[in-house]
Amino acid sequence: MGPRRERPGLGVGLVWCPALDSLCWGGEGLVDVIEAEPETLWAARSDRAGIRSFVGPALAHLPQPKLLHGVGAPLGGTCLAGAEHTRTFARTSWICARRS
Repeated sequence: MGPRRERPGLGVGLVWCPALDSLCWGGEGLVDVIEAEPETLWAARSDRAGIRSFVGPALAHLPQPKLLHGVGAPLGGTCLAGAEHTRTFARTSWICARRS
């Protein structure tokens, strides 16, 4: 067996929801990584032209790195997610990456 490599630690993570938001504020120092389930902050557009994501505005004020994972239709699952779901997830990921 070769030498063991240490993985950099990300620290304490928290699955974010609005009720836990105050624990995640930068000045508190309690949470190092935010985990979010994007679909919980999606809504159908009123014009029925796709999905509107509120993930960016909900997490923008938090300075920690973000980890997003699918719940309702996992992108790597055996059943393919719909095209609109995949586009919205990608767009949400890009917005969060720019803000972290």
